[in-house]
Amino acid sequence: MAYLALLLIERVGLIILLAYLLVRISVFRQAILAPQKKKSIIILLFVFISFVLLSNATGVEITETRSILTLSRFKLGPQSVLANTRVLTIGMAGAIGGPAVGIPVGIVSAAFRYTQGGAHVLTYVWSSLIISCVSSWYHVRYIERLKNVNIRNIALLGASMEIVQMILIYLFSHQKEQALYFIQLISVPMIFANTLGSTVFMSIIQSTIREVEMTRVEQTRHVFRLATQLLRQLSHGLTDESVESTVTSLYEVLQPEFIVLRKQDHLLAQRPNCLSNECLQDIQNIQLKREEVAVFPCLGCVRNQSTNQLILTLPLCAREQILGEILMGFQSDQEDEELLLEIATGLSEMLSLQLTLYDANEQVTLLKDAEIKALQAQINPHFFFNTVNTIAALTRVDAKQAREMLLELSHYFRANITGANQSKIMLQDELKHVRAYLKIEHARFPERYVIEREIDETLLHYLIPPFTIQMLVENAVKHAVNEHEKIQLIRIQVTGDEAYLQIAVTDNGKGIPAHIMKAIESNAYDPNSPTGTGTGLKNVKQRLHVLYGDQLTFKIKTTSNGTTIYFKIPKELKREE
Repeated sequence: MAYLALLLIERVGLIILLAYLLVRISVFRQAILAPQKKKSIIILLFVFISFVLLSNATGVEITETRSILTLSRFKLGPQSVLANTRVLTIGMAGAIGGPAVGIPVGIVSAAFRYTQGGAHVLTYVWSSLIISCVSSWYHVRYIERLKNVNIRNIALLGASMEIVQMILIYLFSHQKEQALYFIQLISVPMIFANTLGSTVFMSIIQSTIREVEMTRVEQTRHVFRLATQLLRQLSHGLTDESVESTVTSLYEVLQPEFIVLRKQDHLLAQRPNCLSNECLQDIQNIQLKREEVAVFPCLGCVRNQSTNQLILTLPLCAREQILGEILMGFQSDQEDEELLLEIATGLSEMLSLQLTLYDANEQVTLLKDAEIKALQAQINPHFFFNTVNTIAALTRVDAKQAREMLLELSHYFRANITGANQSKIMLQDELKHVRAYLKIEHARFPERYVIEREIDETLLHYLIPPFTIQMLVENAVKHAVNEHEKIQLIRIQVTGDEAYLQIAVTDNGKGIPAHIMKAIESNAYDPNSPTGTGTGLKNVKQRLHVLYGDQLTFKIKTTSNGTTIYFKIPKELKREE
């Protein structure tokens, strides 16, 4: 019995060795990763039918005289029995491939075993069919993913299938004593060998699946790091710098044989730089063929049959327009091809989305600029008409001073025209506008206003949106007091810290009415209000919010004793061109 066990373990070892070698082959590895696919079923059928024929052919023959014959046997004596690893191969075929693999393998095994003859031959035919059905049922019922299969259950399945075969031998035998003798001789070695073989076989399969998954996890990490780099590089669109860095990153991580980024017929970048002119011309002649890869509709795919080179074309799109194409060439087998297609598709969609976001951001910037210009256009006529009214009043009492004010107005609008297309000007220029406005107002009401300035001279070169301080001062002059009230104090304060400019305009007037404050906070508009509409303050607040968003602090503190309007914006110096 011990000798027979060693012989069977030797044959199990042969099957295990072949299985280990097979999982090193990408075609078989791909088949066990997706056993439900038609191609995988064909591959698994071929492998397990070969195994089951080998198991029967290399079995150990035990004659009626109790002799053990170890040579390969295609024909047995009439009273001989065959100890082999058939249960192992049929059981694994059903457990791994399910009914589509297990049942055909069981039928082939039964037919081949029947042709070998020997004692109780019909017993082995039926046992082959039963084992294939049971193992296939086990696959359907309990196995969702091979890597999660419990090895103990596989060992139990292998042992139970061998026990079923022993029971069938006894039940179908006409000579019970002889059947019982053979069962006592072969049962323990066969149960042990097939249980051990089933356990090791499934362990190899699971180890291979985990190895592939770990490889894919590592590849995914590389792809995520690559994606982060590419998103950062293309954040400013397809510039010369971003094109070069994008091609370099793709070439270093994916390691294609070549990579080219082109726009229409113009070559923007390539790796390696030593590509021959003939090779570049062939690459330039490749056209985007969407219909060739139905599963990946956004991707171009061409295979050079002579070199087995897979060439992928990744379109870079924005607003349904192709801005450019990335072409990559790989030497790949069938297993790598599907993974490459998935990675390339994801990269194409991601990069196209980034370019679309960049384009959308550019549109938003243009819209913001247009909105700012529109708001400035609302402010300029407002200031102009108030100034003209003041000068008109002066012409009645002092023509010389009116002429001087007209000169001040011309200086103001000359500076205004110069900066008409700018969304930001230097603080010193804004204060000049304020000074010109206050001169006009002071000429009109020389005894009414007291102006205090607290200006940090070190901040004069920082940028500020035009007409902000001027509009706040004009608001204080126009709405803070009535004609017969006390002398009006207007204080302009400009301070700063390391990161922000802080600007405040304070008056000692009667305060802003509650309904105007509500209108300013809610952006409402009441043209019939007898005390003003708050349009000027809303314009300033809205412009600042468009430019600075969440970085803006804008506060209004008002009481019956006066109003302070305060805002804080980030420091910004003019860029040198």
